[in-house]
Formats: sequence, structure tokens, C-alpha cells
Amino acid sequence: MDDLAERFARAERQGLIDIVRARAAMPMSELLDLVESGRIGRLLGSLTLAECQAGLVDEEAVESQNKAKLRADYDARILDALRDAEEPLSPTEVCERVGGTAHDARVALQRLAAAKKITRTWKSRGHGYLAL
Repeated sequence: MDDLAERFARAERQGLIDIVRARAAMPMSELLDLVESGRIGRLLGSLTLAECQAGLVDEEAVESQNKAKLRADYDARILDALRDAEEPLSPTEVCERVGGTAHDARVALQRLAAAKKITRTWKSRGHGYLAL
């Protein structure tokens, strides 16, 4: 993620922490209702009690959130490649179409298979993956 996007994400998170701290008397039930909807709700749900108590952004939480977004984007590209393919693709073929390393592709394929978004099939020379 580039520096500007990272600074913006950190500032957005810090602003949300400041809002939560300014409303310390808000019942948890109202806070939970906010967490259930939209992008801000997801961001609110990712805050830690330690961040809210300290009033400062936890750098590890921001980095973890960035990694999760990158992982989700990569998985989506793999799903698109599998949907566009006319036959099952091997991990190497997925890597050639989507990019990244062979290890990244294998891990993502295993993650997608565990989430039941793709299925593993056998080909004449090994195995391949198909989108469901």
C-alpha cells in the first residue's frame, strides 16, 4: 500500500478512536448496532479496547487490516481467473495468469477451497482447481 493510502487509513482509524472516546457513556448495545453495517462499521469492529483506552492507533492492527485487504484482492483475482478458464487450472497456471509466487497461489487456492469457493479436481498430470 502506498504511503498516502496508509496515512489516510491511519488517520481514519484515529478519527474513529477519537469519536468513540468522546462518547464513553454510549451503551455497548448501540456500539454493536453500529458495527453491523457498512465500511465504517467494519472499521469500528476492528478497533481494540487497548486502542480506545490509549486513544492511539495500534500500528499492528493497521498493518493486519492492510494485509487482509491485499489477501482478499488476490483471492478475488484468482477466482476471476478460474471463472474465465475453460478447464481446471493448476497452481502454476494460476500463478502465470494472476501473478505472485507459486507459494502465494497455492496458499490462496487452499484458502479458497477451504471456504468452498473453488473445488480441487484431478487432471491427467496432477490436479487443478475450478470455481464453484
